Amino acid sequence: MRCEQNVKNLYKDSAEAQQTLTPTCNEPGVVAMMDAKANGSGAFDAAAAIASANQSEIGSGALGYGLMGVGIALLISGLFGLSRARKLG
Repeated sequence: MRCEQNVKNLYKDSAEAQQTLTPTCNEPGVVAMMDAKANGSGAFDAAAAIASANQSEIGSGALGYGLMGVGIALLISGLFGLSRARKLG
């Protein structure tokens, strides 16, 4: 919501910019960029905020993929165990 409001305030004269940027407000880097622009931060501070936001997104994504990988490995080992039990039984 904050990002959308910043886009409206910063680009009130450009409907095209609003239509382009508003759908991307769910991306952490865009939120950080809009916050930096609204607060009048310099380029270095804006870049640091965007990098930090994107880094946290990468970390949470890696954790999710790791857990998915463990789940898939457990499923496959369970299927092998089940087929082995049927052959022996």
